[in-house]
Amino acid sequence: MKLRNLLLGMLLCATAASAQDVITKTDGSKIDAKVEEVTDAVIRYRKASNPSGPVYTVPITSVTTIVYENGSVDTFNAPATTSTTTVSDDELLRYAEAQNITGTSNSTYLNDAHLMRLVSNNSLTPDELRKKAKKYRIIGWAGGAAFVIIGVAASTAAQYDYVKSYIMIAGAGAGVGWCLGFNLKARSLMNQARELEYLSATIIEDKILSFGNKSLMAGVNVMGNRMPHTQGVGLSLKLNF
Repeated sequence: MKLRNLLLGMLLCATAASAQDVITKTDGSKIDAKVEEVTDAVIRYRKASNPSGPVYTVPITSVTTIVYENGSVDTFNAPATTSTTTVSDDELLRYAEAQNITGTSNSTYLNDAHLMRLVSNNSLTPDELRKKAKKYRIIGWAGGAAFVIIGVAASTAAQYDYVKSYIMIAGAGAGVGWCLGFNLKARSLMNQARELEYLSATIIEDKILSFGNKSLMAGVNVMGNRMPHTQGVGLSLKLNF
């Protein structure tokens, strides 16, 4: 009789131990629990070893999975998987043909600049980038001049000299800021256009002068143009400051 009760007790303990939920946290630790509630912010649970005990909470942002006693799984905050795929020239060419992309208007080949556009997801050609940069420069200078003119015109209507000065300074500051912002954007677009067309690689480089935290570097570079596939070697001077 005692043996049967002992075996029954062991069976009940084993069943109770298996009837539990497992919470896996983002740090890899696991919690044996009985999940009471899952909200958008927290997970409420009781410890599996004390199912009638107090209710604990854990932020849902620190949990990756909950494996329930019936085998179902809830997943939270799954790490984003990234994969690096090497794309061959043939695959790029096939993609270009499918997208009806050609090297130039009077050619049927795909040049390196267009291959770079495909890889970098840049939909604009170097010429289109330059045209866009030109528009930004025009908007920058025209808008800057307009702000200055408006400031000067508004200052003439002021009764006091110090008010006139404030208005003129405000107009000039707005004009300079507007002009500078659009010209910086234009410069960025021009740099993108050059990166699509030209290549440069340093063969050798050495410091020839040093003054304070500044230095003058001399080197030999390989330079080229991806569009006509030309390359050359040249000397370079670079000031680091």
